Amino acid sequence: MEARRYLERALKARPNDPGVRYQLANVDLATANLEPARLALEALVKQSPEFAEAHASLATVYYRLNRSADGDRERATSEKLMEQRDTLQTGSRPR
Repeated sequence: MEARRYLERALKARPNDPGVRYQLANVDLATANLEPARLALEALVKQSPEFAEAHASLATVYYRLNRSADGDRERATSEKLMEQRDTLQTGSRPR
């Protein structure tokens, strides 16, 4: 996949960039390489626990691996983080 090649080049230039690592994990998810996606996303959310989108993608991986309880936990974490971010951006109180 051509996207993977460009992302791997970007990762060489910026090996600790969470955005690049996230996009590579999403390529694995999109191509049904679930185990590499799971490992990458688990490491990413450990390193960047506030990365809501990574939690959401990890939830998707868990659901596809029939790990519903883990998927539910990650989805809840993602939703909480997104709500917190929205609250900070708008200055309004959470629902």
